[in-house]
Amino acid sequence: MEDADRPDRLGAVLDLVPTGDGIHLAVREARRGAVERSPRLMEIIEDQRRSMPVHITDVEDVLDADRSYRILLPEGEEHRVRGSVMTVIRAGSPPEVRRAPWLERISRALVLRVRAWKLRRMADGGPLRVERRNR
Repeated sequence: MEDADRPDRLGAVLDLVPTGDGIHLAVREARRGAVERSPRLMEIIEDQRRSMPVHITDVEDVLDADRSYRILLPEGEEHRVRGSVMTVIRAGSPPEVRRAPWLERISRALVLRVRAWKLRRMADGGPLRVERRNR
């Protein structure tokens, strides 16, 4: 990275995020489309994409679990994810749309409802966690 590659100039914050099987580059756009508007940011992403996955998200509505994001893989494959639907894009092939299995979709919906309930309780000034009763 160069000194001029500051987040305010790139339009995004870049982080290396450790995962269970390596690391990935997380690009958090200040505004949607920052990657497409910044040639330097595109250059950095393409350079890093050769060695690790690149996850692109934006900072708008971070509490929306269904907000879309992109994953750019080293082999040139791109995944565009929105909720439980993923579109896989490969060069020379038509886009492939995949849905999560039904059990995963149901589990996800349940987790999102619990999260929304907790956020509503927090917004209403209630306790953040439910106390367990002694038996």
